[in-house]
Amino acid sequence: MSAEIQFEELKENLGNLTVVDVRSSGEIAKLGCIPGSVNIPLTEIEEAINLDGEDFKDKYGIDKPEGSCPHIVTHCMKGGRAQKAYDALAAAGVEDHRVYMGSFNDWVANGGEVSKTE
Repeated sequence: MSAEIQFEELKENLGNLTVVDVRSSGEIAKLGCIPGSVNIPLTEIEEAINLDGEDFKDKYGIDKPEGSCPHIVTHCMKGGRAQKAYDALAAAGVEDHRVYMGSFNDWVANGGEVSKTE
């Protein structure tokens, strides 16, 4: 069972959370992303988890999630990949992280700001 986060809580805490977007870079380029999110595509999650802390930070720009990480939230387009990423982090020993099951579709439907890359 995953620890879910809902739109309002995510929106209110964006600056205090590390939001991991597990969609492909192509999806993000086309549709945008939740402001401040970090892209780690689901296809890279297991490889990313196995990187040492320094290599992880060099590649993704954030500290590698280990142990208790209540500030980590996974999301995708509709929730399926976000749950798989959540499960992969849990299998790697990461605790207390969250999943945004509504994901990007819910974010947009609720009027959440979207960042677009040029």
